[in-house]
Amino acid sequence: MLGVIFTAAFSLFPFLLPSDLDPYASLTLWDASSSQRTLFIMLVAVLVFLPIVVLYTDWVFRVLRGKVTEAYMREHKQSLYMRCRNMRYFAWILGVLLACAFGIINALWTEMKMHDASIEL
Repeated sequence: MLGVIFTAAFSLFPFLLPSDLDPYASLTLWDASSSQRTLFIMLVAVLVFLPIVVLYTDWVFRVLRGKVTEAYMREHKQSLYMRCRNMRYFAWILGVLLACAFGIINALWTEMKMHDASIEL
């Protein structure tokens, strides 16, 4: 199966979507790639947020580990409050990451609009 995919990719290179009507209208690998600026923004975003997401996921698994049984609920009524308190941190961290994601999307959208404006001139 993998051989078939590599054979098709090798035979089509550099075209991703070849056009039957006009070969110059085909989508090539270079036409489909992002600009250097976008790639750099995404590299910085990955380098900053990937460790945060990994550490956060580890923290959530540690906080929420273990089985919750009816007997446990009766024995640890007070400690359940602490788990709910930890979930506030969960919501806060999730909100910060969502805000950062919207910032990155806004930066990419602004770059696209600036690029479109420069083409129209």
